Amino acid sequence: PESLGGGQQYEWNAQIVPLAPVFESVRLRHDRRGLLTHRIADGGTVFGITLAPAPQLDRDWAVFGEVLEGAEPLGLLAEIEALPFLTGEAAPDSATGRVGAAVYAAQRSAFMALTQAIGDTRADERVGRLLRRVEIVSTGLLPS
Repeated sequence: PESLGGGQQYEWNAQIVPLAPVFESVRLRHDRRGLLTHRIADGGTVFGITLAPAPQLDRDWAVFGEVLEGAEPLGLLAEIEALPFLTGEAAPDSATGRVGAAVYAAQRSAFMALTQAIGDTRADERVGRLLRRVEIVSTGLLPS
């Protein structure tokens, strides 16, 4: 979202749409593993998944969902925890992290060289972010 004249404007379907932020009336606590959370009043698509209770997020982030049982939550969360790097830096004590970081760096370098050669700058904005498809298979209200 861009701030223009004190309000936020969003681009949707190649058109600028002025929207007022929606403020959550039910404030759920970040009190357990597997909660989906996003920054309050941020209309973007960035969200987080808690790997443990995180009360420090209660002030500025809102819980909007939860990884459910039956969707292999332990597998998903364990996979996230096992990533050798989240910021582009390998875990210093992990041999897998060093190998993974080297492979990642080589792939990234080749990809960035290709995008520069063709003049595509979209990848520049995604450095350091995990890019993975998220599929929402069910919705409902979380108990407060």
